[in-house]
Amino acid sequence: MPAFDPMALLRLLGLSAASGTRGALVLVVLGLAGRFLGLPLSGSWAALSRPEVLGALGALALFEAWAERDDDLRSLTGLALTGVQAASGAVTGLALADALPPWAAGALGVGVALGVSVLRGQVHRLLAAARTEVANPRRWLTRLEGGGAVGVAVAALLAPALAIALVVAAALVGLGIARTARAVEAAWRRPCPRCGESIRVEASRCPRCRGAVEPSWVRGDEPPSPPSAAPP
Repeated sequence: MPAFDPMALLRLLGLSAASGTRGALVLVVLGLAGRFLGLPLSGSWAALSRPEVLGALGALALFEAWAERDDDLRSLTGLALTGVQAASGAVTGLALADALPPWAAGALGVGVALGVSVLRGQVHRLLAAARTEVANPRRWLTRLEGGGAVGVAVAALLAPALAIALVVAAALVGLGIARTARAVEAAWRRPCPRCGESIRVEASRCPRCRGAVEPSWVRGDEPPSPPSAAPP
């Protein structure tokens, strides 16, 4: 077994973390790096740099991006997308970490990818709950994630320590967004007068007790209507 290389471990961690956001896209970056930058890929994983494999991965990455942006499609394909993220983490580990036993490299890649995916899912659920008729913060975050995943993957290949710093910064930002979204959602909720369940202020029926409730704007919380013009 080759001598332990800490930079290789950081590279694995950075790419696996990016896989938890866009699994197929990270594999495209990995294959392109192997084909054009001479990145050594272990054993049979060198096939990732073959044109036909890159084409298939590119098509999968396009579908992944489309599914992430469409709320209905995301709900239908959520488990499959999580599987792609886990598989990407495993492939990243097996393709890069020559200094680790294959089972350890694969398990580490899967664990990091799924950990990032779980944290990301929590942030997305909170942002989805904060959605309004004029703003959809979850969709805004989804549009940023593709570029962020590519940035972290490229950084992991060129400057692994920088990639880890970006992942830590993104995790802290994600936790901050989650706390903010939770606070915004709490501000738009009130207790049900019948059972005490937390419900939206505009709700007309409680989802728990199924009782009819008066929306808060009906009770006078909306701004008063402008006065009518005085007759001449």
